[in-house]
Amino acid sequence: MYCYCLFCLQQNAETIIRQLSHDPSLEVLSPRLIQRKWVKGVPTEESHPYLPGYLFLYSEKPVESFASFRREGVIRVLGDQENRFLLAGNDLQFAERLHDCGGVLGIQKVYEAGDRIRLCEGVLTGFAGEITKVNRQRRRMEVTFMFDGVARKVWMGYDIVTKPADGENASANDKGF
Repeated sequence: MYCYCLFCLQQNAETIIRQLSHDPSLEVLSPRLIQRKWVKGVPTEESHPYLPGYLFLYSEKPVESFASFRREGVIRVLGDQENRFLLAGNDLQFAERLHDCGGVLGIQKVYEAGDRIRLCEGVLTGFAGEITKVNRQRRRMEVTFMFDGVARKVWMGYDIVTKPADGENASANDKGF
């Protein structure tokens, strides 16, 4: 399977997914995160974009030209033109994990702002980040992860986060995306 990452305006993402899904040799996923929300004391779960505007394209054969994707609303294809925009390394590893779970990353949990954490379950197992804010009433946290060399802040619920064991390093660059 060949993996690519496309960038588009967030409001165009669902339209692009529908348009590209007409080709049976392509699969397009927009990473989603399940967030817990409390309404009148009752917890509910909602699906939200994890990386707004980023789409992951999976193809049975290499994509020769991205010109038609630009007509569909894709702003740019991320990656190196020399490598024909194919994902590699940690980016490929993230894309494969995302594909394995159908694009849904799951529910996450928190400790204290400033803590370095490591995700211990789900598609992001082993990835490290730093907690930047905590909302204890809603049981949510903001975590900063590195993706494509850029710090990305994401709000998530408390479920699959762990602190590294004593002596273990969980720098934000450990298994960044």
